[in-house]
Amino acid sequence: MIVVAKKTMDGLTKGKEYDVIKETSRTYQVADDNEKIKSYSKYIFNNSDETPKHYDNSNGSLYLFAEQQSLNPWEFDIVKRIVRSRKKGNFIEDLQKTKVVIDLYLKEYDQSRIN
Repeated sequence: MIVVAKKTMDGLTKGKEYDVIKETSRTYQVADDNEKIKSYSKYIFNNSDETPKHYDNSNGSLYLFAEQQSLNPWEFDIVKRIVRSRKKGNFIEDLQKTKVVIDLYLKEYDQSRIN
């Protein structure tokens, strides 16, 4: 049994400790009190004291989602920016940056189809 929740993880696990039921290279999967499976980034657990609030994975890890959906780096970056835009407090600026990334992705995609 590996217990990953720490006293400093109150934002994610609300101070409770859970047994890891599955571990991947990047995440811990735990069952909460209602037997609902949740995934937490190992990075966040190992660096909990310095993790910004917009990296909250209490509803599941974006990295795990990207892995499950087979997103490429461009797609992951776009989804990540959109999901976090409301949490960071720079909503319009973050969405404008996302538009730039989408345009770069489209340009690179078009170039790869030509070659």
